Formats: sequence, C-alpha cells, structure tokens
Amino acid sequence: MAIKSSKNPKKGLKELIKDLIGSHLRIQLSEYNEKIQEVIAIIIVIAVVFNGVKIYFKNKIEDEQILGDISEQTNITYQGDSSQTTNIQQGEGSQVFISNMDYQNKKIEFDSNKWHDSEGNLAIIRKEPNILILPLNDSSGLLKYSDPIPVDSIYEIKFIPLGDTAINFVVTIPEIYEIVIGDKDYRTISLKYSSEINQPPSIPVREKTTGLDRPKLTYPVNKNSEIGINIEQKLMSNGNLWVQFDIHYWAEDKKQKLPQSFTYEFKPSPRIDDSLFLNLGLIRGVLRDTISIKLIEPSLN
Repeated sequence: MAIKSSKNPKKGLKELIKDLIGSHLRIQLSEYNEKIQEVIAIIIVIAVVFNGVKIYFKNKIEDEQILGDISEQTNITYQGDSSQTTNIQQGEGSQVFISNMDYQNKKIEFDSNKWHDSEGNLAIIRKEPNILILPLNDSSGLLKYSDPIPVDSIYEIKFIPLGDTAINFVVTIPEIYEIVIGDKDYRTISLKYSSEINQPPSIPVREKTTGLDRPKLTYPVNKNSEIGINIEQKLMSNGNLWVQFDIHYWAEDKKQKLPQSFTYEFKPSPRIDDSLFLNLGLIRGVLRDTISIKLIEPSLN
C-alpha cells in the first residue's frame, strides 16, 4: 500500500528557502518569529529576482548596442559578403578599419582549374570537391595556384570552418609570409614572415592597431558558418610589404555578420622580387583533432 506523505508542500518550500538563505547569506531565520521570517524571506526573494532581471537586460542592451553601433556607422546589412565599412570601433578598444577597396585591375580572379597539391596530402571528398580535410598524420596540407600573383594585389577568400576545436586555415606565399586564421582555436589570428631567401616564414609580426603578434577576433567564430576575407598587399616605397585583411564572420550567439580588420607591415625576404605563388590550406600544429574546411571561394574542380 502506498503511504501518503503528510508533508505540507508550502511548508517544504519555506524550509527550502530558509536553508538557502542560511547557507548562502548566513541569516538564521529561526532566530526570528514566524512573521518576521516570512517578511525577510519575501524581501530576499524579490531582491534576487530583481537582480537577475537587471543583469539579463544589461547584457541584452550591451549586445544590441554593439551590433546597433556597427550597423549605424556602416549603414549596411551583414547578411551578404559585400559589407564595407570605414574606421569604426569594436570591442576591447581595438580599432576596426574595413577599407572600401578600389579593386581596379589588381583583384585576382582565380581559375578553379589552376589549383594543385603543393604540400602534404589534403584529402578531398569527391562528392564535395571543396571540402578539405587534413589527415591526422600530416602537419600541413597546401594547394598552390599555378599562376604567379603580382606583389601589389587583392584577392578574396570564403570558407566554412569544420574543425573540432580550431580553424587553422593558412594563407601563405612561401618565403614571404604565412597567415593563420583561427590559430589553434576559433578566434586567434597570426602572421609570420621570412626575412631571408630559402627560409620559411617564422618571424611573428605585430598587428599595427593592437600591437599584438597574436590578436584575437572580438568574438569566437561560429562553427559551420561562412567567413569572408579580403586580402590586400602592396610594396611600400620604403621596401616594406603592407598587408591588410578584412574579415567578415558570424560570431557565436550573434545575429549579424561582424567585420574586423588586421594590418601588418614588415621588411620581406628579397624573394619578393621573384615570382610569388599563393598557397591555401590547413595546418595542424599540436592539435590531434579534425582540421577541415569547406572552401567556397576560390572554388576547386
């Protein structure tokens, strides 16, 4: 036979509230009479609820202000990749400068037939030829564009990160520079350069605005979402190479595509006077997780 509980539910709730108040606020309600106990409990419950509501709306307003400020200053919608903006501020005090680039004849239009294996073994799933997977035993895998690119050039890359814990997408011109998007995570950016002929890029460069050699995106990139990168490079009159890449990405828990820019200047290897060949791919580093992307632009056959 089932035994009916003689406990009063209301009394149980009161006792629970008393225990919580005693353990967290160190107020022993049993020291007061029943009426005062109820008043104290009600006041504390109202205060906790009010504080929770206050925090919720504070966070909501801050998020809306960040996105609202970006939209107001740029007057654009980030659902497309044509987003351009000029000299805006975004998060952590870092300046964001997405240039309104004059492509003219400098923009490279890639031919999908001219991408070939350069280093490592990028496994390509034939049902989806643009999905690149770095095998677990390979440290890197690169695709090389068979035509040389000019020193002063602009090119665009779009891809979707699919890796477990890091993007580790590489854009490199051998013996000149190496850019890693999502370096060991979904947020960190790095650029290294080579100062000598026959030397791989290994010298970290500090980003001009932040002064960091491993700056971060304001928010982590949302996995399985498109990242658009516009990269511009030009040789300066002082012999330095100037590189800027503007990133448009979907961040975790954000409903708009966000822009961010990174600018670098460094003295490149004398190899800058030779033919430059662009390579795209993946790098593993110390990770043993899946490193993979879906390359949207340039496309592959």
